[in-house]
Amino acid sequence: MNQLLHSSLLNQLKQRKIVTQKDDPNDDEIMVSFANLEFDPEEENVPDNMIMSSKQFRILNNKINSLLQIQLRYVAKELHDLFVEQVSKVKEYVDLKMVKLKSEIAKEVDKMEKNYNVLYRMVNIVSTTIKKRVEFNTDYSIKLEEKSEKDSQVFTKQEEFLTSIKESISKADLSNQSSVS
Repeated sequence: MNQLLHSSLLNQLKQRKIVTQKDDPNDDEIMVSFANLEFDPEEENVPDNMIMSSKQFRILNNKINSLLQIQLRYVAKELHDLFVEQVSKVKEYVDLKMVKLKSEIAKEVDKMEKNYNVLYRMVNIVSTTIKKRVEFNTDYSIKLEEKSEKDSQVFTKQEEFLTSIKESISKADLSNQSSVS
């Protein structure tokens, strides 16, 4: 019975234009007006079967309001379902994009870590080489200073020796000149 009323009302609503408020009403506050409904109660040629009592009018009005509310709830439910479906599709799309983005970021982070490790090893090699060179140069300069001191002492001794030889030769020359004269 309800399905029959629903389909007949749906057909009637499709044939007429329905204007609804767009002020974000809830289901109970939706206002409906029929745009092309033509009936003038002041007209003189109104048939008797068109005139009804106020009680009949209220009953009919309540039935129409009930049917309209049912139909509006059905339409609102369909719109809600469509909206939820669209939101689900957008959510799936965004989730897929997020997975791709996370994957790309993970790849870039891996590349950065590999580059960091390579750079760290290179810096470590360079610092170790510099440290060894400094130690070698320090050892070499210490040895060079020690050798320089030894050589200085040797040169001093040689100068003393040469000076003593020179003096000996000078004395020997003087004694040879005195014996020759």
